[in-house]
Amino acid sequence: MGTSKASLAAAVKAIAPDHDWDYIGISDWPTHRIRDLLARLKTTREWMDPETSDEADLDFNTEVLDIIHEFTTDDQQPEPQPAPEPQPEPKEAPVKDTGSFNLEQYIVKTATSHREQILEGLELGTTNVTHTFKVPDLPEVSIDKAHGTLPLLVKAAGLRRPVMLVGPAGSGKTTAGRQLAEIYGVPFYANSNSLMDTRTLAFGYMDGAGQYHPGYLYKAMKEGGVLLDDEVDSSNPAVMVSKNAAIENRFAQFPNGETVHAHKDFIYIGSANTFGRGADRLYVGRTQLDAATLNRFLFIEWEYDEDLERQIAGNDEWTTFVQSVRAAVAQHKMRYVVSPRQSIAGAELLAIGVPEDEVRKMTVFPGWPEEDVSKVMRGL
Repeated sequence: MGTSKASLAAAVKAIAPDHDWDYIGISDWPTHRIRDLLARLKTTREWMDPETSDEADLDFNTEVLDIIHEFTTDDQQPEPQPAPEPQPEPKEAPVKDTGSFNLEQYIVKTATSHREQILEGLELGTTNVTHTFKVPDLPEVSIDKAHGTLPLLVKAAGLRRPVMLVGPAGSGKTTAGRQLAEIYGVPFYANSNSLMDTRTLAFGYMDGAGQYHPGYLYKAMKEGGVLLDDEVDSSNPAVMVSKNAAIENRFAQFPNGETVHAHKDFIYIGSANTFGRGADRLYVGRTQLDAATLNRFLFIEWEYDEDLERQIAGNDEWTTFVQSVRAAVAQHKMRYVVSPRQSIAGAELLAIGVPEDEVRKMTVFPGWPEEDVSKVMRGL
């Protein structure tokens, strides 16, 4: 004797209790379809991560949604059912469509418990990507393709206090430094830090013939300009401490014996992927900086500006795909960086005729395990 339809439906509800099976109308499905659905759900639960974390539950529920969509949109016809006896229509009859599945209604009905995860990543960046700046006593400058936070940086830099831009890789921190120099009409200098750097690189040295070879601090401090000190959280903490007086008190003594008081147009900007408190799960090579160094900075969070990213890339369809992957990576707490660089480089490759499958491998998914690629793609 076969298992009853009611027992099969009860088993489906037990294995995926977070879904409103009565709303879907599972009790009205043909027995063979309920049996097939139950088999799929059991198989899915077995190969899914057995952890009971919120992330694992969300992954399983996402899989269930995909399975439901397959089972409610295929071409299978229900088994013939006897015509129901006419019933008097209630005054307020509930809306229930058992012949088709409205995915939009289902998501609206069941999304409440995961509202934060669903909404996360949907908010785009700023809407204004071109700004006009008027610094007192300087000509007006218009910056095309400007990050939405650039006006705040311009104001902070006007105080001549050291500023730290903190944001993910590829968010445009170095470009912002170059644009800041353009707005203030001064030269632009850039340095990239590493743990192997020494004080000599910053302050210079005297050679055996008594000749001074300046470091990257000397000319910017003496003659003025924007110095973008990049990857500060990858630097040698002791070297950063040696620069404290220069970047905040605006004077420093150099190996040639000269004490330089900073030019009025010397602007120091640091940039980092972290707040200088050490490595995190994504930026594992970052160092912990001295508290005395960190205390000198004004911090500005420099996140991805997705409207600016879209404008620079010039390919809306590709950029939308990259931004969707980025949101999925954040949702699943994966250790990958998907930055505007992928949008821009991918758009360039597509423009010269490289197939999109190859572009995805070259830019968005290089070296990813297949299971991670599939996990992200299922949610897009």
